[in-house]
Amino acid sequence: MKKRSAVPSVCLACLCCLLLVVSCSDPEKKKLAHYRKGMEYVQKADVKSAVIELRNAVQIDPKYADARYQLGLLYLQTGELREAFGELQRVVSLDPKNLDAQLKIGEMNFLGQNLEESRARVDAILAQDGGNAGALSLKANLDLAEKKNEDARAAIDTAIAAEPDNYKLYLTLAKVFMAMEEPQQAEDALKKAISLKPDELSVQEALVSFYLGSGLIDEAEKQLQAMVQSFPDNPKAHFDLASFYLRAGKQAEAEAEMKAGVATDPENSGLLVSQASFYRQLRKADEAVDSYRKAMVKADKPEEVQAQLADYLFDLGRFDEAAKEMDAVLAANAKQPLARLVKTKFLARDGKNSEAVAILNELVEQQPRWGAALLQKAIVLLARGETELSYTAAQEAVQNSPQDSRTHTVLAHHLLLKRDFDGAKREAAIALKLEPGNFRAAITAGKALLQNKEEDKALDLFERMEKVLPDNLEVRHYRGVALLGLQRTDEAKGLFEGILADHPEFEQALLILTAIDAQKGDRDGAIGRVEAQVEKQPENPGYRLLLGELLAQADRAEEALASLAKAQELAPENPRTYVLIAGLQNKLGRSDEAVAQYRRLVAEKPEMAAAHMGLATLLDQAGDRAGAKKAYQDALARDGGFAPAANNLAWLLANEAQPDLGEALRLALIAKEKQPNDANIADTLGWIHYLRGSHDLALSQFSQAAETLPDNRTIRYHLALALEKLGKKEEARRELVKCLDNGVDFPERQQAEELLLELQKA
Repeated sequence: MKKRSAVPSVCLACLCCLLLVVSCSDPEKKKLAHYRKGMEYVQKADVKSAVIELRNAVQIDPKYADARYQLGLLYLQTGELREAFGELQRVVSLDPKNLDAQLKIGEMNFLGQNLEESRARVDAILAQDGGNAGALSLKANLDLAEKKNEDARAAIDTAIAAEPDNYKLYLTLAKVFMAMEEPQQAEDALKKAISLKPDELSVQEALVSFYLGSGLIDEAEKQLQAMVQSFPDNPKAHFDLASFYLRAGKQAEAEAEMKAGVATDPENSGLLVSQASFYRQLRKADEAVDSYRKAMVKADKPEEVQAQLADYLFDLGRFDEAAKEMDAVLAANAKQPLARLVKTKFLARDGKNSEAVAILNELVEQQPRWGAALLQKAIVLLARGETELSYTAAQEAVQNSPQDSRTHTVLAHHLLLKRDFDGAKREAAIALKLEPGNFRAAITAGKALLQNKEEDKALDLFERMEKVLPDNLEVRHYRGVALLGLQRTDEAKGLFEGILADHPEFEQALLILTAIDAQKGDRDGAIGRVEAQVEKQPENPGYRLLLGELLAQADRAEEALASLAKAQELAPENPRTYVLIAGLQNKLGRSDEAVAQYRRLVAEKPEMAAAHMGLATLLDQAGDRAGAKKAYQDALARDGGFAPAANNLAWLLANEAQPDLGEALRLALIAKEKQPNDANIADTLGWIHYLRGSHDLALSQFSQAAETLPDNRTIRYHLALALEKLGKKEEARRELVKCLDNGVDFPERQQAEELLLELQKA
């Protein structure tokens, strides 16, 4: 056999080595190519392309610290802070000598209020480079946060000595001088920063902020005007001046500057969206809508602008238009967040709060810091009666959207329900500062003043509001309440009579007028007044109910029954009418006859929830709790959301010898969701919370009920109980005095007298 040559084997071995070298070097070359290409895009300001190339580089080599560092800087530039933070942390772990990455992590921790971690980064940098100006500046900010003003001054002086031409250091120096109450030196430091960086708008904005914070309004205006002159092509300079004019009430000047800002780049959809927001503040709805529509045409992602338009149209009450825009967005992208948020507003409007909460929970899970979603969640949960969860969501909304006046307004409302009147005034004041035209915040502030016995201040506030909104019913109503609190009864009476003359449907005015009549002992006058309103508003169930109550108190039982029957026909969802009718039937000795009539009706129309409800209430009043419970359950079997049955069954279960408070709470929440503004349902829910020992939750519900029915003695007594349990003894005493005035009888009168005596002794 002929011997085979070894050369081919050697060649093969060489070829394998060559392939191995190539295979090892190719990834290195590829990652470098991606990195260099990415840096070229950085130079061209093509951020999107740069990110793609740098991601390709780190995908090839996850430990490529330089690429991750540049990627982190780009994420900072685009505002993707979570991604930036993650990349920079990886950089520091891969390359501890990258002090700039260390510094940026420290700065991000500082902004996130994680001061301990921020200081740890500063210490690590200074351990390697004791003269690092950026780290010294951050140290100064940390020292200021801890009230170590002298240490801050020493740190920033050292930084400036190292880099005397670094304009950013003088911004920190200005903060130090302000903390040390040396405003002139702070102003000089800011002007020095401007001289070093005259082409940087943010530096000049810092000087404007200084002037505004110091109350130097004229100087702020001059500086803003100078900014516009220096940066005529920068829309933000115009927008800053427009915002200043808007706060100063110079609407024409504000609008002119806003238009000038948009004119700097008329194809920029973002500027048109800003213009729409500006017109919203001016309450120029048509102009705002027009700006949104123009922005949609020019935007890269028109559905995002369209979702904003849908949201605004909903807030305007233009629901058909809002639904059309929302549906168009969701048809294109079923997951578009803002369009889904608008969807929850429609669901809540239609009473479908559970469906709304399900969507809101998803939105908040996806974006935990989305203030608008948290705000809507707070509103929907409040409507469902879940006040504590709503309160938590409102607090989170304020934390994540502190510049949104609506978040402070909802939080103010919660604090009002919790009887924290000073807190309610504070949050309402913040809302009004952010949005001077925030009507709801102003109303809440006024109500807090009334509850805090500051009627004179409340009256002044409502009088000023009435000058701006002369025809607003709510403002006129609360002005009348303030007059009553100041014992100016005749003025208040004339005011409420004027309201009824202009708006015969306004029930609150009639309730107060009949209470005034009753206090004067003029029961017949009160009845006549209500009868006159019933003639004007024959289909108003509230008026029929009120007339029935007054007639019953006057022992005119037959007339009362007729009026209450009509009220029940007009509003079968109101639990109060069933109770009053059953009480009168018992009083007249007709309960057996009435029960028989309802049993026949139930047999003829078994699917009629109201028939089961009427039977249940009669049995309840007669003391047949077992029969009543079954009839309530039968009503709910026909209509699971029938609020009167859910409410009354909840009350019955809660007051049994061995109460099922869990089931009672479930039923009360069903009733609350269906009828969120019903005072009797709020009272039931509050009572169950009270029995469960959740006195804070009970207080919120009793407060809501008492605001709607201020003359209901039982509700006032319940409110006093909750206040007493929460240690608010003086407020509880005042509520008990209101319960017991004029000698009016009510079921809990004896208990109220005993509690008042205990509080007076204490």
